[in-house]
Amino acid sequence: MPFPKKKILYVIPYFVPAWSYGGPVKVAFDFAKELTKLGNRVTVATTDVLDARSRNKKLFETVDGIKVCRFKNLNNIFARNLNFYTPVGFRKWLKTNIQNYDIVHIHEFFTYQSFITSKICHKAKKPYIIQPHGSLSQFCRKSRFYFIKNCLVKKFTPLVVSSSAIIALNEEEKKDIAQIYPQAKAKIKIAPNGLDLTEFKNIKKNDLHRTYNIPKSNKIIAFIGRLHFKKGLDISLKALARIKDELDFTFLIIGPDEGEKENLENLAENLGIKNRIVFAGLMSGNKKLETLKSADLSLLNSRSEGLPTTLLESAALALPIICSCGSNFPEVEQFEAGFVVDSTQQTAQKIKLVLKDDRLREKLSQNALKLADSFNLQKCTQTLNKIYESIS
Repeated sequence: MPFPKKKILYVIPYFVPAWSYGGPVKVAFDFAKELTKLGNRVTVATTDVLDARSRNKKLFETVDGIKVCRFKNLNNIFARNLNFYTPVGFRKWLKTNIQNYDIVHIHEFFTYQSFITSKICHKAKKPYIIQPHGSLSQFCRKSRFYFIKNCLVKKFTPLVVSSSAIIALNEEEKKDIAQIYPQAKAKIKIAPNGLDLTEFKNIKKNDLHRTYNIPKSNKIIAFIGRLHFKKGLDISLKALARIKDELDFTFLIIGPDEGEKENLENLAENLGIKNRIVFAGLMSGNKKLETLKSADLSLLNSRSEGLPTTLLESAALALPIICSCGSNFPEVEQFEAGFVVDSTQQTAQKIKLVLKDDRLREKLSQNALKLADSFNLQKCTQTLNKIYESIS
């Protein structure tokens, strides 16, 4: 069935090129691009955040056919560190323009924009979808600002119940949302993140040993993501310390620091593996993909994820994957593309197994490509399409 041409509004606190804000930026951008290719008109209402220190000065622009409207935050530091986005003029703009759209798709949950957008849509009788992107998991709700989050969950109840649909990335997230909002259970739909596989064609490998002065004998284990407690880098370091005398390796950490780097450096020194760790910083575009492809293994010991885009990217680059149960990516074992682990000991064992067995690593690598194909962006967009059709 052809995708009906619609006017779609995405509301999200951050958008390209604010890559340091993680997976939702990439996910929203990819879906918006694909929807635009299919003839829809997509507008993104976002804020001017760029990274921890700077803002995007282009308040209105068109990116790959997507109309982007950015609203200035009162304080960029509050936005980054406290998840407190204050887009000046957004509420007035939305009230004025809400009738110009057929569907409003709200990305993220604990933000001012999410609450105000839901409220305005409800009053205007405009169909709206809420997509929490993993922020309603038990871990995220019980992390920092627990009391405030708990109050917001209750405050949000009428607007969640009145929404046209709530998007979960997988069955686990669906269960989390249904536990909080049982009266909205029938509205929870599963629509996984998609991956534009064309971006991964013709990606070449780099000589990471030369770039980062890594001994030639060392296998390279890659982590990509924010340096945040939730990502479990401390767990990964403790696992690697278990095998430091049995395996030559370097742990390449790719991503922006969110207050964890100093703690990780101290931990690595205490564990005796500081010389095995490389902090490569934030990367995006082809540089990120080329670096990731050049590694031997992708490692994520996250305490909580919705659906980790970085592991999808690793799979598309044919990297074997080792991830925690909290990473919420059981497809790794379903496709035999790697291993899902539940302890530092098991993490260490599987790392050693994969990096010492070339034949196994090649098998996992080929299966990783099959895993990535199952999350093809075109297929996932059709899933989203069905949700849009069901509420229009």
